[in-house]
Amino acid sequence: MGLILLVIFAPFVVAPATLLLSRDRLRYLMLLCLAGMVYVAVLLLTGGDLGSVSLFTSTFGEAAGMSPLSFAEHPFGRMAAFSFLLVGALALLYGLEVYKRSEQAAAIVAISSAVAVAFSANFLTLFIFWELLTLS
Repeated sequence: MGLILLVIFAPFVVAPATLLLSRDRLRYLMLLCLAGMVYVAVLLLTGGDLGSVSLFTSTFGEAAGMSPLSFAEHPFGRMAAFSFLLVGALALLYGLEVYKRSEQAAAIVAISSAVAVAFSANFLTLFIFWELLTLS
């Protein structure tokens, strides 16, 4: 699978962990998340390939050329994802000092949802992650 899935779905694992970990371990987790965001932002800036992926495909969907969740790279999506990741990394870095666990978890989900919106390949994927971005 592509690196694009890691960028989109890893923060959904990290966000609940922010509510459960101690302050010191949370700081290490946030720094690891920041390092990952900066790495992917630099990879997007240098023209690295994150790949494209389709989830939950069926034989009918493949025959019709549809899949419920699919992500693909395109130039405007790369620019948007770069800006979301860079600003999100700076916001999380600031959030290490201004400390509220629930706000950090919501920020991580919002960043991941924004990146998913930038890389969405169909309207269903765009709608799902846009609504998740709204809820976070």
